[in-house]
Amino acid sequence: MKTKILIGLLLVFSFAALQSVQAHTATQVTLQVGRQTNLFNRDLTIQFVSVLNDSRCPQDVQCISAGNAKIRIKVRKDFGRWQTFDLNLNGNNSVINFRNYQIDFTNLTPYLRTNVRINRFQYRATLKVTR
Repeated sequence: MKTKILIGLLLVFSFAALQSVQAHTATQVTLQVGRQTNLFNRDLTIQFVSVLNDSRCPQDVQCISAGNAKIRIKVRKDFGRWQTFDLNLNGNNSVINFRNYQIDFTNLTPYLRTNVRINRFQYRATLKVTR
């Protein structure tokens, strides 16, 4: 009888540990402007809409501050309605919570250079998505 109780408790704790590991799964994705991707078995779709502002310090200049980049993304769950979010690379609003997901804007490439204009389709945003 004690063995059955121990096995039952072991199964309960194992199941609880498995659920907590699944609950915090993180994925990093890099998207080009205009592209979208499906994550977590098509449960979540993210689209990189545009770069709204890029005032980061150029690579070939020494700046007092790092500056900022602001992007717009659209997100939907289970092929539902799109929701639009604006994310900053630095400062406030770099992370959003959407349903049971956290989306963190972590990088934008290419880096600015003085006297070099970046075509909007050259931009790639890296997002860390945690479930």
